[in-house]
Amino acid sequence: MFWTWIFLFVTGALIYKYFIKDDDEPKKKLPPGLQTLDRTELRSTPGNPNVWISGGPPPSFILGNLPLLSSETKKGIPPYKVLRTLSKQYGHVMSMHFGSTYQVIFDDYETIRDQLSSDLWSDRYVDSWILERSFGKELGIFFGNGESWKELRRFSLRTLRDFGFGKQKSQETFIEEELEHLLARMESARKEGSDVVCMKKFFSVSALNIIWSLIAGFRFSEDDKQLQLLVHLMSQIVRLLAVGEDIIAAYPFLRHILPRFTKRGRERKKFLNEIHGMFKSILDERRKGGKYKIEQRDFIDVFLTEIDAHANDTPEFNYYTEEQFLVLALDFFLAGTETTSSTMEFAFVYMILYPEVQRKVQIEIDQVVDPSNFPCTLDNKRMPYTEAVLLEVQRIATVVPIFSRAASMDHYNGDYFIKKGTMGVFSLYSSNYSEETWGDPLVFRPERFLDAKKNVINAQKIMAFGLGKRICAGEVLAKANLFKFFTSFLQRYTFELSPEHGKPSTEPILGTVMSPHPFWAVVKARKPGSLVGVEE
Repeated sequence: MFWTWIFLFVTGALIYKYFIKDDDEPKKKLPPGLQTLDRTELRSTPGNPNVWISGGPPPSFILGNLPLLSSETKKGIPPYKVLRTLSKQYGHVMSMHFGSTYQVIFDDYETIRDQLSSDLWSDRYVDSWILERSFGKELGIFFGNGESWKELRRFSLRTLRDFGFGKQKSQETFIEEELEHLLARMESARKEGSDVVCMKKFFSVSALNIIWSLIAGFRFSEDDKQLQLLVHLMSQIVRLLAVGEDIIAAYPFLRHILPRFTKRGRERKKFLNEIHGMFKSILDERRKGGKYKIEQRDFIDVFLTEIDAHANDTPEFNYYTEEQFLVLALDFFLAGTETTSSTMEFAFVYMILYPEVQRKVQIEIDQVVDPSNFPCTLDNKRMPYTEAVLLEVQRIATVVPIFSRAASMDHYNGDYFIKKGTMGVFSLYSSNYSEETWGDPLVFRPERFLDAKKNVINAQKIMAFGLGKRICAGEVLAKANLFKFFTSFLQRYTFELSPEHGKPSTEPILGTVMSPHPFWAVVKARKPGSLVGVEE
């Protein structure tokens, strides 16, 4: 009986929203494809397929295009590939309905670039899970909007720069400190496994520690239980945010009725509570010590002084609260650890699968870098092939295949009207796998990023860090991490296929950030500089 009442309630609400309620606004032309109907015409001629202005499978009653998406995912086709297939038929700008959520999808480089370079999509789309992770409010810098987002972004960048973020020499120092620990872990893993090393999650601890050292002023030891728990929780949350797999995301109003409607939602809530609890205990401990009032040694100390300074502000305009810090810390880790570590893992998947590419990178490293030093981020200007390889890894792996924004104002896209607040979905996967742009997108070919004179080209077409006002604040640090980790390991080791475990898969584990399945490599030590003078 309970589920019967729920079904009747949802059905009634959607019938009212889409077929009974009158719109006060004049009808405007919507983007073509899967959801461009005139509601009045539909009410007067129910079931008439001619209401679809442009061709395409019409959404089903109530569920919209969810059945289409669901039927494809059951075949093992992830949502981002479904969108890619549909765009070939309906164009680079199309619209769909996922339940009650109307979306406009953009899927090629030129269209995405033009949209994100303007102010038209400078807001984040706030759905149910975003509110869930931020105490029902729009908090943080990753998914915040308005003045709160502007203030916190300015504050975070300014404060982190004061502690070395974005400064070349400072970044080199703490990345190299972490590299020393990472290389020691590799030696330990090689010894334990007779040179056979599991590379899955190998870089997660170091990526997380670099972020943590900026926030808290210290690093965790590799065997710290709190660190291991944090790495686990982050990976689980990313897994549980796989696109298109949550009924509450399709029908946002259900979160008010059934906040724990799905197993996925219950698990996500559990992990979020654990992470928030961990950050809160760290904040409480620092606050209890009181030393932050005398000297601010790191981001946490500075934020605590701001909490104290704004304690009497009107709640509506107080951007420095405990809840804000908990969400901000989660933002830093989700944005700065999973993407970096997953990209690194994919880089070594492809080095194992393409040993000739790996050798060319090693030759370039040996010819440019002093064998007694770590590669420096400034070296990448003299290492075009290595840069091309990293660009190709980011293209073919596309660890963030799609992301969303919200229209920040009413506007027209050509002849099509897009209302403020509309969800925009930007498919980096479609852009990175476009035959029009790349010719052979399924092939791993770093040379596509080099011209005849071996200069790097087409780098701007890899939009891994976004564009416009919402460009990733940690882009400089992330690129430095990728370059130094990748080149430092290939300077010292060669990664070969493990006969025991076979070829690593290039198919990803689905999530908001995609990562490779567990894979192993035979890791052999090599002498830095040993390939000096060798022709590529």
